[in-house]
Parts: sequence; structure tokens; C-alpha cells
Amino acid sequence: MDKFCSKCGARLHEGANFCSSCGKRLNSGSWLYEKFLRRDGRLNRWNYFKRSFLAVLIEVLAMLALAIVLAILIPNEISQNDDLIATLLFVFFIFCNFYLTYGLIIRRCHDLRENSLLHTFISRDETSVAKFIIVGSAISCILEIFELNGMIQNLVDITVGIVSIYLIFAPGEIGKNEYGERD
Repeated sequence: MDKFCSKCGARLHEGANFCSSCGKRLNSGSWLYEKFLRRDGRLNRWNYFKRSFLAVLIEVLAMLALAIVLAILIPNEISQNDDLIATLLFVFFIFCNFYLTYGLIIRRCHDLRENSLLHTFISRDETSVAKFIIVGSAISCILEIFELNGMIQNLVDITVGIVSIYLIFAPGEIGKNEYGERD
């Protein structure tokens, strides 16, 4: 059976790593890349929700593992430097969050392409939406770390929350669009 590129629809050669027509990368071979990191293609609501939930679960488990390792390696310093440890865990969480969710958000925006309120009010560039959510989350964590809780943090949290909920519940385009079929 012939295979076709999900981006441009061109016929693919057997064993090819890239589409000869548009250059799209094929067969990365990595589960992590395929599920979270790739930025091409589309992601429907349900798959976005499942993968976002899995990303948070992976992040929490990674933070717990890091906390256990720190407790084993430097037990005396942890009790004396609780704020430093909490800050390290927050930074680690933000890094993991950025790493695992950036591609998901971009692919979800590809699915919402033209009929999206997001693109009307924020930007037509899907990477700016991903950056907005991740930077907003980082700002919220930084405000929490430095105990600057207040109206600014609440506004950031509410805005990021609204955009995140919209990504989960907004219907995407039906059928194929410029980014291919839904994943």
C-alpha cells in the first residue's frame, strides 16, 4: 500500500526519512517525539487533553523523583534551604512543562486554524499562543516563588486558564486543512 505525506499529500518513497516534495520529517522513531515534541500536523481536542494530562503526570513524577534524589544526596541542606529546593523544583517543573507541552499547543492551534477565536484576538501565529501559555505559567510560578501574590498573578492565572480551557473545548476544523489530517 502506498503512503502519502500528511503535510502535502505527495507519494512517499519506501524507507524515506523526509518527504521529497515538502521536506517534512517522517518516521522519527521516538515515542516522546511523536506524542509530544513534533510541531507539524494537527491534534484534536481529545488527544490534546489526554496528552496534556499525561504531560502533567510525567512532570509531577519527574519532580517527585528529583525531590527524592535531592533528599538522598543532600539531606542536611534540604532542611536548611527549603526555599532553594522549592525554587529548583519550580524551575524544573517549568522546564518540563515547556518541553512537553509546546508541540502539543502548536499542533492544537493547527487544528483550530481559521475558525478560532484565539487567532482573532491573540495572533494568527500558533507559536505565539504556545509561548503565551508557557510564559504566563512561568510568570505565575515566579510570582509565587517570590511571594508576590496579588492581582497581577491572579490576572495571569485567569488569562492562561481561559486560553488553556479554550484549547481543550474549542472544536477544530473538520476534514483536512493546510496542516494535514487530524491526529
